Amino acid sequence: MRLVLASTFSPNMLGLSEGEERAVFIKRISLETARDIVKKATDRYSIVGHESTARLMSEMLGVNVPANRVQYLIKDYDTVLVVTLAFRPPEGKVYTYNELRQLYKEGKIAIYIVDAL
Repeated sequence: MRLVLASTFSPNMLGLSEGEERAVFIKRISLETARDIVKKATDRYSIVGHESTARLMSEMLGVNVPANRVQYLIKDYDTVLVVTLAFRPPEGKVYTYNELRQLYKEGKIAIYIVDAL
């Protein structure tokens, strides 16, 4: 199993053709659960596109999360750990590391685990 570290999840990551279906399970999890999942993962791959977000995720999860702005298609048996804003930001807003830390302290960062079958 590969653990993909992400700051967002999109249906485009499933790589579906027209008419194709795929089941997706999404569960909101605690930071403690996320840390346990990350600690147990032997194959981690970051698709976090912004340096400030990667830095915050590294701090939160206790592992190095490098910035890596790539398009990713979820493969069989991948698990995606998503650390994301729990609200819709203003259009075009890119948060600094300090802004993200403050949002985290305010409980405005959510963590999800995504499994696509």
